[in-house]
Amino acid sequence: MAYLDDTFLGTRSIAKVVVSADLTTTKELLELADKLGSYITVFKTYKDIIFDFGDETVVSLKHLSSKHNFLIFEDRKFVDIGNMVQKQYDGASLKRLRRYDNFVVGFVATRCLTSLAGSAGPDDDFVVFTTGVNRATKGDKLGQQYQTPESAVKQGADFILAGRGIYATEDPVRTVKLYQEEGWKAYLDRTKTSTRV
Repeated sequence: MAYLDDTFLGTRSIAKVVVSADLTTTKELLELADKLGSYITVFKTYKDIIFDFGDETVVSLKHLSSKHNFLIFEDRKFVDIGNMVQKQYDGASLKRLRRYDNFVVGFVATRCLTSLAGSAGPDDDFVVFTTGVNRATKGDKLGQQYQTPESAVKQGADFILAGRGIYATEDPVRTVKLYQEEGWKAYLDRTKTSTRV
């Protein structure tokens, strides 16, 4: 799905930023959703780490989703290491998943999976959500490696996912706007390059 496809998420062509809210209280979660909601397309949550998660969390988050026009993405991990991901999403797996194109719309990945040797079909248009995007640092003390909005989009990201790189800054609204701008510029560069080939 192209970065510009407004049929997927309304008219937010530039705002393909996903905030990964790895926060531990409903209050923090809702405050962040309200503060950044107008600047994002998706708000990614982890209900298992919210110690006071309950009906109030769900109802209030749904309200903010409607108010600001963003989707809610509850993160459920099945496998999260490179070796297993490579086995799950090799070219043959992508071919099998094409049978469910009305159900499988994309992947969370660090690059466009249809770039795997021999796996891209003429009608493939999977959405790529790329995690680990951070403008300020290349990694953290736990071994997380980050890429910039520009590098993520150049490798095929349709949506860039960032957490602490946005919400832990002094001015999260200003920061999310920078992610939008950098992602959009990289998208324009990527499409300009692909049309020259």
